[in-house]
Amino acid sequence: MIFKFKYISLAIIIYSLIFFCSCRTDSNDVYRLIIALKNESWKVRPRTVRKLRNVDDFRVIDPLSATKLAESLIKVLKDSKHPYSYYYSDELRRDVHDCLLKIGSPSVEPLIASLANNILYVCFTIEMLNELGESHNPEVITTLIGLLSINMSLDNHRCVLYGLIHNNDPRIVNAFYAVLKNKNEESILRGTAAQELVALDDPMVLDMIIELLEDKEETDLVKDEMLDALIKLGPSVAKPLIDYALSHEVSFRINHSLTRAIGEVASPKHIKYILDRASGTSLVSASRLLIDMRKYETFPFLIETLFVNGSEYAANVFLNSGNSSLYNAADKWCKEHGYQIIKKDYGSNTRTFR
Repeated sequence: MIFKFKYISLAIIIYSLIFFCSCRTDSNDVYRLIIALKNESWKVRPRTVRKLRNVDDFRVIDPLSATKLAESLIKVLKDSKHPYSYYYSDELRRDVHDCLLKIGSPSVEPLIASLANNILYVCFTIEMLNELGESHNPEVITTLIGLLSINMSLDNHRCVLYGLIHNNDPRIVNAFYAVLKNKNEESILRGTAAQELVALDDPMVLDMIIELLEDKEETDLVKDEMLDALIKLGPSVAKPLIDYALSHEVSFRINHSLTRAIGEVASPKHIKYILDRASGTSLVSASRLLIDMRKYETFPFLIETLFVNGSEYAANVFLNSGNSSLYNAADKWCKEHGYQIIKKDYGSNTRTFR
């Protein structure tokens, strides 16, 4: 019985070895597939890629042939001479992706060349280079920075920016600033550049973004993106944002975003700073900011300040605040100073006149 078991085990091992050797692709098979990959027929090339995907180890061919194979695979992917959409399908991209990963380092040079000369598959190529561990390759970074100035789709530009993120190359900072300053660039891309500059903790980014916020020609979309980026700087950005809010007239949309940003980064000392400005010459703008931030604990101080050095404009802010305490205080101030309220409600149409 023991001998019978040994013979059965030996037979299983022998058959397994035979099966493994028969399935394993030798170098001649790979070379034949490389030749087939150059076939003119649109039917042959995708099928050849599928067979190449099943190759276990491309080290059976020499490195130069492996590089040529990678070039051919990339060419198949971007070949425009096809009657059907299979060439652009996820299935073919997946086959080429798996082949290039198996080929390994010989794929890098063809991928970089493709990145520089073909804007059709930018995102795919960047993804491949990242998976091959080449995201910090100086040549890759140089190519990506060059692509930032080329007219491409929004998705491709976004992939280029994301391809540059998390690199310590000093050239990237200047590249991101170029995107940030470019008014012809998409707002979301400028926002991505701002976010990365903030993440890099670049000392110039705060002044640059404040300058963009003060630019009257910038759109609200861009300013929204800038404010989202600044929030990540934390409390250090609160005072510049407060100064900007108290000294600039902004749209309703930006006012909402600005109030949210200040609310997220402001500490108690910053609230006190706003109150100090309210007791000075900025009662109107400071009151509006604190009301929008819903800092109810500051309202008694605002009411007291209104009766000390208030104005018709400050009273108007209180009347339109939607808060009964502020409204009643403004109503009392108006009566004491000879103003008459046109419409006594809490709506936005409430106003005063002498």
